[in-house]
Amino acid sequence: MTIALAAQQANHTQQHRFAGRVVEYFSGKTDVRLAVWGLAFKARTDDVRESPAVSCVRRFLEAGFKVKAYDPAAMETAKDVLGDTIEYGQDYDILDGCDGLVILTDWQEFRNPDFQEIADKLKSPVIFDGRNLYDPAYVRKQGFEYFSIGRP
Repeated sequence: MTIALAAQQANHTQQHRFAGRVVEYFSGKTDVRLAVWGLAFKARTDDVRESPAVSCVRRFLEAGFKVKAYDPAAMETAKDVLGDTIEYGQDYDILDGCDGLVILTDWQEFRNPDFQEIADKLKSPVIFDGRNLYDPAYVRKQGFEYFSIGRP
């Protein structure tokens, strides 16, 4: 049981650290709008119970950020948890006018995006990849500031 509790604590610490990196990046800026891809606990489910994504979104809201989110299956269940504290929309549409994209669930749909469309819609080309879906060198070559977990 101790190992399971330690693993759970490590997961929560990692979520908090990742969300903190996003908050720190935008500190001092006003009217920050974030696009979030993924709300479910994991891909191919609508389950948001104990979802790291929901935890991160709540941290963004506490920081005063506005959040627009898309999830292929979990938007209705997320509404039960987050209500109207965030805006919901479709994949690339939520990017319009946002200051950055945060990826929180590793859906297959997010693995091969149109980086040009992302850059065109965001105010600034910045991606926080909480699932390490992309090759950092490739994304940076596309003109993005790119932050992932545990990689330079």
